[in-house]
Amino acid sequence: MNKNLVLALGMAGILASCDAPTSETANEESSLEKVNEADHVLAEGASTWTTYEGSIPCASCSEIQMTLRIENKADKTEREYTLTEVYKGRQEGERTVESKGTYEVSYGIEGDQGAMLITLLDENGNPVNTFLQDKESNNFILLDKNNKIIKSDLNYTLTKK
Repeated sequence: MNKNLVLALGMAGILASCDAPTSETANEESSLEKVNEADHVLAEGASTWTTYEGSIPCASCSEIQMTLRIENKADKTEREYTLTEVYKGRQEGERTVESKGTYEVSYGIEGDQGAMLITLLDENGNPVNTFLQDKESNNFILLDKNNKIIKSDLNYTLTKK
């Protein structure tokens, strides 16, 4: 009979300890709630914009001042950009061209399969410009129409601001 009493008391103790979560478990649950709240806020469309600026060579003017702003949304379903190009030193005076659209990210160019490319697309999905992201500086380098690095002593870089 003593065995049964000891067994019953042991079971009662085990059941009593299972009723409430420990403080560690309770803290873990509240931490998970905070993470889920953060995910929920990001999923509602939070985004950040990054700006790149630079002057690139121009055949019919002194330079083109480019300002590229790209958006990064948490859900990554849409990636938008705005591009402002100011054509300096034209006989007719400065000319500003603004464009908007989406961009796509791809990887790999000749000689570097891990290179990240940003291709700006117009409203019809046609490529406008493609940039290579410099791995060390995170700056963008304008590529030619065949997605190759332009071999020149001139500067084709947009600097991250």
